[in-house]
Amino acid sequence: MEFWWTMLAGGLLLLGFFGWRRFEWMNLQQAERMPRAPTERVGADQLFGYLLSANLAVMARDNFHQLASALPPARVRRILGEHWNLRSAIECRRRIERWLATLGAPEPGEQEAWQAWREGRPIDSDAYRALRAGARQLRVDAGTAAGLDIDERQFSMMAWDAQQAAYVVRLGFALGYLSRAMAESTLARLQYVVQSHYGSWADYSLSAMLGMGLRGRFDGVEWHCAAQSHERLLVAHAGLLRRAPFGAHAPKGRATRAGARIATAPE
Repeated sequence: MEFWWTMLAGGLLLLGFFGWRRFEWMNLQQAERMPRAPTERVGADQLFGYLLSANLAVMARDNFHQLASALPPARVRRILGEHWNLRSAIECRRRIERWLATLGAPEPGEQEAWQAWREGRPIDSDAYRALRAGARQLRVDAGTAAGLDIDERQFSMMAWDAQQAAYVVRLGFALGYLSRAMAESTLARLQYVVQSHYGSWADYSLSAMLGMGLRGRFDGVEWHCAAQSHERLLVAHAGLLRRAPFGAHAPKGRATRAGARIATAPE
């Protein structure tokens, strides 16, 4: 008899565990699907600035409808702490200032990796291997179709630095770490630089993914999610991207195909 009571208790515990896991999963799914209504009126220039957070906001399942991140404050704090080690207003502002001062500047070994890939000359370095692995993964996971050669503008850390700065601005503003004036002026500066450097949202996203792969050293699962954010940005948010196109400062003659596939890195 005792045996059957033990089996019954074990069965109830298992049902309770799986029931709780299913409840958690359903809550997560519901939270991700819950529409987040815009909290302010947004013009094209403002929207462009919010969209600069691009792949990072997509990966976090955030939106672009207002200056502040739409995520719950607790999650905003966790993202700032886990990804950038930022836990106060002064730390947040100093990091943004550092990005603005060194936007696109390569770390040791990165410029050599970019140059070697551009010339089709494999080299033995961690940076080159990370760049090659990231490009390969993009070709698999980015969900793109047509071929597009990566030009010299995309061999840069500019987009990755700009995305980080833009998203930290939005996250920091959501927590009151930055005033609206400070946040908007920072996004305006980033917008001018990005429009001067890239010709389309597809270019900007691909360049950021290359920089993320080169500097992030993600594992397979993380990189899979990051690479997929390229397609999700261009497809799921296509309407917003059309409302905030690259304008007067965009270089002429640049490719703007949303379905651009990453160029193959030499072995």
